[in-house]
Amino acid sequence: ADADSPLAELEKHFRWVADDALSDDGPLGCLVANAAVEVAPKDPEVKAFVRRTFDGHIGVYRKALDAAKAKGEVPAGVNSLAVARTLFALVLGMRVISRAGLGRAVIHAVRDQALE
Repeated sequence: ADADSPLAELEKHFRWVADDALSDDGPLGCLVANAAVEVAPKDPEVKAFVRRTFDGHIGVYRKALDAAKAKGEVPAGVNSLAVARTLFALVLGMRVISRAGLGRAVIHAVRDQALE
């Protein structure tokens, strides 16, 4: 894929997420995921913030998928919103399983599935 490829940019992002999840410093961006699990069920303001943040991420993936469809990189019939939600869930999953210490093989398997 070329430098102007939305699909290549998504692939690059998922490789970065996997690398970040495996970094010695631990994954970045876990604060919102932690807030979603720990605080959002009890605090409506945090819940609204988490939702806006998650929706923003999903929106970025959807926009990239729509652009990839427009360039013929993704089949026109693909449901961009559904795939964007799935990709975001995989990102969250990589961060969580990294924190649980499941290791490189599991993170790479999730990353590779996202790139399919």
